[in-house]
Amino acid sequence: MEQTDTMTEAKPNEPDMTGLIQMLTVGFCVGLFVGAVFQSQALVTLAYDLEPGPVADRVATLAETWHGLMQTLGIAPWVEGLSDTLESWRPTAFHNDG
Repeated sequence: MEQTDTMTEAKPNEPDMTGLIQMLTVGFCVGLFVGAVFQSQALVTLAYDLEPGPVADRVATLAETWHGLMQTLGIAPWVEGLSDTLESWRPTAFHNDG
């Protein structure tokens, strides 16, 4: 009797989800990278909202360093201006007719 590895082989009527999982993982990582680069001030704010402790202190230090680098490169002010412009286009009131 031949033993098969059920974790790596898809059953005949089930699709192989490996490609989808890999695509979602890459998309998630790219999203984190873009968010970290282009919203460095929000990253600092998020870091300070963490529960106090040594890990939170380290994360806050890294976030501040990253934000400082983005400011030095001139990316942070540009992104903040763009974010403010996009925010001004957002509707300020929501109507619930239901």
